[in-house]
Amino acid sequence: MRERLRRERLSQGYADIRALLPPGRAPNGAKNFVLAAAVDYIRELEGRKGRLGARNAELVRSSESDGASRGGVVVKVRSEGVCSSMAGVLEAVLRRLKAMQELR
Repeated sequence: MRERLRRERLSQGYADIRALLPPGRAPNGAKNFVLAAAVDYIRELEGRKGRLGARNAELVRSSESDGASRGGVVVKVRSEGVCSSMAGVLEAVLRRLKAMQELR
């Protein structure tokens, strides 16, 4: 009984992994192929994460150097016929920008 439950949990785990893989990458074959595809996909995602992190750091450095040369960052917002709900949205955006600035 316990062995059957263990096998069912393992099978469900492999099915869950297969479901998380993008279409075309989820093999229908043996479990070792599913694991190999998952490992390849995770490595690809880690590489993508590293590249995005480097790009983000580059953009932060660029924005900091631009902001330092101008004495700050200027955000231009253009709106036509601002209603009270739009004013609330703009206030929320400004609060978020200030919070982001404090995180630096």
